[in-house]
Amino acid sequence: MKRVAYIGGQPIPNFDRVWGGSLATNYCFQKAFIDDHEYFLDILPRDEIRTAQDIADFCDGADIVHLDDTGMCELMFTAGLPTPDVIGPITRSPVKDYKGWDCIYSEDWFYKATVIRLNYAEERMCPERVRLVTHGVDTKLLQPDAETPKKWVLWAGARGRYAKNYAMWNEIRQRPAPDGFEYMTLSGYTVQEYWDILKETAVVVCTSRYESFCNCAFEAMACGVPVIWQEGLQGGLWEAAGVRVGYEPEFFNCAIQWVCNNLDHYSLAARKFVEDHNTLEHMRNSYAEVYNDVLRNKQLSTKATQ
Repeated sequence: MKRVAYIGGQPIPNFDRVWGGSLATNYCFQKAFIDDHEYFLDILPRDEIRTAQDIADFCDGADIVHLDDTGMCELMFTAGLPTPDVIGPITRSPVKDYKGWDCIYSEDWFYKATVIRLNYAEERMCPERVRLVTHGVDTKLLQPDAETPKKWVLWAGARGRYAKNYAMWNEIRQRPAPDGFEYMTLSGYTVQEYWDILKETAVVVCTSRYESFCNCAFEAMACGVPVIWQEGLQGGLWEAAGVRVGYEPEFFNCAIQWVCNNLDHYSLAARKFVEDHNTLEHMRNSYAEVYNDVLRNKQLSTKATQ
């Protein structure tokens, strides 16, 4: 059993609170490695870190050091701690004019690690230097509900966030919903509220300009709810699980009508897509491949110096 010192993770939160993509990704990642027979995920939550020495002590003796917290990245760098073996996928690239990060995000420190992302759009500095990993959701917990009638054409997100483009959703709603269906807007919701609404949802409409983690979309698809999204999002990776459209309200409206008219087909396709690509097992195996390569490279480096 190999010990992974995971820095910056948070305890698995309750479902009766608001999650963001970071919390959701952290939850799925931890759950993917519960009872794993190859890697033991030893977690140092960010709330328990006071000094860089706390991190150094925690990492002592670990087979792999995995950092996934932007603040702790800065702390480790300024304290002169070694580069972690793995960084990401939540740890951000620097935003424009963020002082000091030009030193951290360099070949001498940050990119000495294996940097992982869930999509290339999350890597603002050197997309050619990152490795993609697979996101997964709990398909045992999240399953289609065939007994509950479907009525919602759902938009879920934070109204005030630029990335979500709530204004586009308002334009879409100017046209009537398909017969037998209604528009539903969900904002500021808890995880459990979202999961409950999905039981009555026919289709999720994603008007986002960009997405970091796409957890809500994967959860919807796991519940057999197809997703409509704009053509530039995620490079069309969900093509089999919904409909990709041009980024204009009328294209969304046409797709909503089409999906609602062919709901059985798209519901089955959405669930199958997640079962084939985005279960917790897929997530676990994707990360384990990264860990395996890191250990292999460390062994080769040790032999080369002997």
